[in-house]
Amino acid sequence: MFKKIGAKIKTLAEVMCWVGIIACIITGIVFMTPDVHLILAGILIAVVGSLLSWIGSFVLYGFGQLVENSDIIANRNSHNDVDSIDSSDSLPHFSSNNMRSVKIKTGKCEMCGTDNVDVINCKIVDDMGTRYRKLCSNCQSKYNATSTK
Repeated sequence: MFKKIGAKIKTLAEVMCWVGIIACIITGIVFMTPDVHLILAGILIAVVGSLLSWIGSFVLYGFGQLVENSDIIANRNSHNDVDSIDSSDSLPHFSSNNMRSVKIKTGKCEMCGTDNVDVINCKIVDDMGTRYRKLCSNCQSKYNATSTK
């Protein structure tokens, strides 16, 4: 019920948008039917109400997208767990104020997409700004990346 909640929130936003649009159109038609003087009010309700329903769904849909993206980020970060470190690797000293650089045997390079290679947490500084990625040795030299400490 609560798995893939981001996609469900986005679907809810779409459904609420369509229900709102249909309700505004029906209400507009109901206003136009009994009295000729209410035709303009009926058209305004149908058009403006539908537009507001569509615009109002942006917030809920955006929240659903945000939840989906945070799940993706959390899943990517969970692959950095200590369980995925080979016991033959030497572990650096850990402290609360520094990052660690650990080779992961079954990693995937986040630049070239090569899977099942040794990857290192690296810092890339270029025209796009500063980025942190897990890179294979080829991409580390190609992008002039430095391993994070």
